Amino acid sequence: MIILKDPIAVSSVMRSDNFGQYSMSERYRELKQRTGLDFDATIRLMDFLPAFLDGERHKEIRRPMARQLAVTKKLQEETAATQIAFLFEKLFIPPSEIELVSQFALPLWREISASIVNHNRDALDLINELPWLFVATLSIRERIKINERLEKFIDDNPMNVDDSLCTIALRVLGTKPFVGSLVLSLYQIIAQNAGKKSSEIHWPRTFPASSLTFVDRICKHATQIGNDDFGAGARVRCFTQHETHSSEENGALLFGLGVHTCLGKGISEFVWKVLTQHLGQLGSCLVPLDKEMDAYTEPFLMPRVVRIAVR
Repeated sequence: MIILKDPIAVSSVMRSDNFGQYSMSERYRELKQRTGLDFDATIRLMDFLPAFLDGERHKEIRRPMARQLAVTKKLQEETAATQIAFLFEKLFIPPSEIELVSQFALPLWREISASIVNHNRDALDLINELPWLFVATLSIRERIKINERLEKFIDDNPMNVDDSLCTIALRVLGTKPFVGSLVLSLYQIIAQNAGKKSSEIHWPRTFPASSLTFVDRICKHATQIGNDDFGAGARVRCFTQHETHSSEENGALLFGLGVHTCLGKGISEFVWKVLTQHLGQLGSCLVPLDKEMDAYTEPFLMPRVVRIAVR
């Protein structure tokens, strides 16, 4: 694997037609062949995730997702604004302590995602589990369990399974990036401004931290970008967020580039704008307490428990 951290090189690779997406469905086909185990349901889902697709298939899958987001945009924004106001009034009252993952970011995301496409309780539980299928260290046993639950979902929706998988994929793609980035960003700013009133903090215009710090690309044929040579089939890890990047460089790559720009960019930016407006009017001090990260969640950096105090 080739590691790229320079933001110019990263941007060039991500924009180049000489590099394709890293295919998760192919990884599961290889796993099925190697182990003899059934991962057909997982493979079918991975074929509905535009982040791992190229060309016409990518356009075919992304188009209805973008349409669904456009149709529900007003409802998403109304839901987000209402839920932020509700959670803010409920949680940010001094003196109090807030666990940002379970009490704030997850409830907010559930309400927003339900405004995009509604699902029953069983489907919501499944959606929460599915991002683990991207994690390299997840055990075979756990992959099988999730595959079995996904297989049951497919069996229960035989008449419209493609539409159901498409909408599930839309929500799966947002869960960890939205929740993780929101929590990490809030905690980072609060930690950097400990002791200040929230209204005195300079709240940036976009997320300063992301739970997704890299994406992988596969070189289609031998090529050169800048001073770097890439052989056909090389796997290239492009760090879109890194401590050596400037805030402007991290911001430019925060939602990806080109045809693979994050579908959730619009609602994410809207949420951050509304939230920081509330925080900018809060006369209380925000105090960082503790942060516990999940282990082995690559490619995500996921907070497990993050607590702050309102004083």
